[in-house]
Amino acid sequence: MKLARLITLTLFAVSSAAFSADEPKPATRPPGVEESNWIPITETYGLVITKDARPHTVVTGLDGVRREYPVKPKSVMGYYVIRRDGNWCRIEIEPNPARPMPLMNR
Repeated sequence: MKLARLITLTLFAVSSAAFSADEPKPATRPPGVEESNWIPITETYGLVITKDARPHTVVTGLDGVRREYPVKPKSVMGYYVIRRDGNWCRIEIEPNPARPMPLMNR
């Protein structure tokens, strides 16, 4: 399911880039989003990074003391936004509705 979402969003991003205007305009970011957390894809579509998925690891040693060891994150968390009518809107992916499966003929 996650792979299908990723493929769908990737195809959307590629198709948006292919049909965008010839002269790229400077991308603005949504209000309240820091520049370091903004990944513009087109002038009206982008990705907002909210946090690292695994910023650190906590280990309890044999002596019972908890220690934190920083670990490079293997992934990040975030969401896509699109600008419509001058306003930034968060994209919410809807799951496919359940479909009845036909019975197999025997």
